[in-house]
Amino acid sequence: MPDCKTLLLVEDEALIALAEQRSLQREGYRVVHVSTGEDAVRYVENECSHDRGHVDLVLMDIDLGPGIDGTEAARRILERRNVPLVFLSSHTEKEYTDRAERITSYGYIVKNSGDRVLFASIKMAFKLFEAHSALRESEERFRLLAENAEDLIYRMEFVPERRFTYVSPAATKMTGYTPEEHYADCDLGFKLVHPDDRERLLEMMDSGNGFGAPVVLRWCRKDGTVIWTEQNNVPIYDEDGTLIAVEGIARDVTERRRMEESLKQSNRRLSEFLQISKSVTAAEHSAALLQKIVDSATAVTHVDSGAVYLMHKGSTIRLAATTPPLPEDFSEQLRIADLREHPHVRRAIESGESIVMPDTETAALTPAEQEIVRLRNLRSCLYLPIRLRETALGVLILGSMGEPHTFDDEEVLLLHGFADQAARLIENTRKYEAAMGRPSGSRPEKFN
Repeated sequence: MPDCKTLLLVEDEALIALAEQRSLQREGYRVVHVSTGEDAVRYVENECSHDRGHVDLVLMDIDLGPGIDGTEAARRILERRNVPLVFLSSHTEKEYTDRAERITSYGYIVKNSGDRVLFASIKMAFKLFEAHSALRESEERFRLLAENAEDLIYRMEFVPERRFTYVSPAATKMTGYTPEEHYADCDLGFKLVHPDDRERLLEMMDSGNGFGAPVVLRWCRKDGTVIWTEQNNVPIYDEDGTLIAVEGIARDVTERRRMEESLKQSNRRLSEFLQISKSVTAAEHSAALLQKIVDSATAVTHVDSGAVYLMHKGSTIRLAATTPPLPEDFSEQLRIADLREHPHVRRAIESGESIVMPDTETAALTPAEQEIVRLRNLRSCLYLPIRLRETALGVLILGSMGEPHTFDDEEVLLLHGFADQAARLIENTRKYEAAMGRPSGSRPEKFN
């Protein structure tokens, strides 16, 4: 449950706002509702007065009737406050999503995507905001360290001979090599550079681009570990314009690089899930929809195998779609599975929660589960229930072949939202096909 975070909901439709407000309150959020962009801007400006409290996140509709629209209100709010802002709109057109992305990258939720998608997107926005904040704090810490000479400071002279004339004590901690070792080997500074970065360093030095702007290179420490460094070099010339020395400072930015990559990965992953969520809605019939669901889920998680099973008769489920496709001679008997023989699937369906099997080689499996693992060469598995409210429609199973795969919390949370969306699409497709007189899949079973 969220720790009493306050959300500012900007929605001009009273009934929609009431439904969203109640849903968010049940999830544990404090919700403040305003109906216009102007009111939203005013609230943020005055939020610290009159004991109104602190807005932790803004949920912004785009179409707000007369007055400024949601994108303009968002722009004005972000000029005044650094706060995560997520758009919540019925528009899926590229024009609207592009406008939103130019303002903020914390999320764009299509209305009626369901509570799971809404809650997952809010949690992701908070996580991205925390990562942005941590990155800013990290950069400030690195600046303070440099001012206090915690970074590596050095001077390399070229006249009368090439040698280090100063290397700060921070060299030992950063590289594993002492200042004395640098003094004894004038080439040590170059030897530290990762082999894949040496040619680029030489090109920059020859062209003069190694001075002025920061240079980011990998260094190999004495113990063999690789770190990322950011160097700032200042050339020293004599009165004839001859380069006689270089003074510089180098800092370890490995953690900053890791955070930047983590942030890029989170943004990339969220974008991928938004794309597959849109793509599955284009399926024209049940078979195509189910195949699109499993193909999209395996693609976005980069695993080798996926399957959708739908509720069949009694306590059985039936295989509806797989990636990669099953061989033509795959036994029809194996397409039907009894939940009593597949406890991991049954537990996911009955609990409504995901079940992660990190390694099939160490997991306790029934003979039926062992047979599926053997046939598909599965190593790690994730079981995601496909449920519509309290009704179980089936299960989405994702797995890696040969090597283990780590399903992290962020990935599982987004997949839950995707599975919930899949449940709604499956049910809607069934209703449409029934109305059109087409055969539909097995009916769902109820779990209490």
